[in-house]
Amino acid sequence: LCGACASAPKNKTPAPATPTKASKPTKAPKENMSKSISDGALPLKKLQQAKATTIDAAGLVAVLIPPKAPLKADGKLELTFELQNPSDAPRTFCDYHTPFEGIRNNLFELVDEKGKKLAYQGMMAKRAAPTVENFWVVPPKSRVQVSFSLAKAYAPKAGSYTLRFAGNGISGLPASKAIELVIQ
Repeated sequence: LCGACASAPKNKTPAPATPTKASKPTKAPKENMSKSISDGALPLKKLQQAKATTIDAAGLVAVLIPPKAPLKADGKLELTFELQNPSDAPRTFCDYHTPFEGIRNNLFELVDEKGKKLAYQGMMAKRAAPTVENFWVVPPKSRVQVSFSLAKAYAPKAGSYTLRFAGNGISGLPASKAIELVIQ
C-alpha cells in the first residue's frame, strides 16, 4: 500500500442512524461527473462532505453498470460506476482509488476472453494523505453515480471482456461483481 493508503483511518463502529441532509459540497465538482443521473441516483456533488477523515463504508455496494450496446474500440469506452447504500445509516467513503476522482490508478480488472488480464496504461498518481475534502457521506437508501472512460487507462481491442472494480484500498469500498463487455 502507498503511504496514504496505509495511514487512512478506518472506523469499525457503525455511523449514527440519523440521516444527514445532502448538500452541495464547497469544493469544485469532480472531473468526469455524469451530467444526467438516471433512476434517482445522485451525482457526487450532491452528497454531503464528511466532517472527519474516517471511513465507514460497511454495507456500501459497488456496481458497474453494463453498457446497453457494444462499445467501440476506437471510442471513449464510456461506462457508469454506481455506489449504493442499502442500509438505514449514512456511510462514508474516500474518493481516492475510485472512479469518483477520475482514473488515476489501476482500479479495475479487465480480462479478455482467453483469461488474459489487460495491463493498466493510465497514470499512477502519488498523492498526500487524503484530507476531509476526499471523504463523502452517502445517505441511507440512496445511490451515487459517475461516468468514466476506460480508454484513459486501458487499450482493449475488439472482443469480449469481463470488467470488475477491484475495490479495497484507501477508499474502503468493496469490489464489484464482474460485468461482460463487448467491444467492437
